[in-house]
Amino acid sequence: MCKNAMNFISSYIPPEGSSEPAWWFIFQNDRMLVRVVDERVEVPKVLDPGSLYRGPLRTQYLGALDGVRCYAAALEGRASIDGGMALFTLRELFGRAPDDLLRVAARAFHVLYWDENTRFCGRCGRQMELSKTERAKLCPSCGFTGYPRISPAVIVAVVKGNEILL
Repeated sequence: MCKNAMNFISSYIPPEGSSEPAWWFIFQNDRMLVRVVDERVEVPKVLDPGSLYRGPLRTQYLGALDGVRCYAAALEGRASIDGGMALFTLRELFGRAPDDLLRVAARAFHVLYWDENTRFCGRCGRQMELSKTERAKLCPSCGFTGYPRISPAVIVAVVKGNEILL
């Protein structure tokens, strides 16, 4: 970790009654809502995300980045975006937004993807409910528990001397 890296603490339970602005990682499909300032882009840090757009929002609490609450949110349906804001894919934001915020943005995208794709139980089809004790979804009918998918990858090279064999 580099010297100036921000400290992210993951959580699934938002703190109650906070009146401080929070980071809002708001997505419409695969694009994230950011504020455009000159050549820079900024992740919105606001008290009320409704000041950035008009439309329904589905949210998940992510944790805190250097003590500032972080939320993932998905714009549902057709949302109207206020001036000064734009939608970018995460790839388009590389080099334009701070790395620490991009790491949390990637987590936000992952959590929202999981949330959207596990609305209904894979066993019985009933609507899933968020767990109150962990980042999971529970089926009230059959008791199935669904967690966000972790898909690790390993990149290796099989070498002999200076040659790559595989």
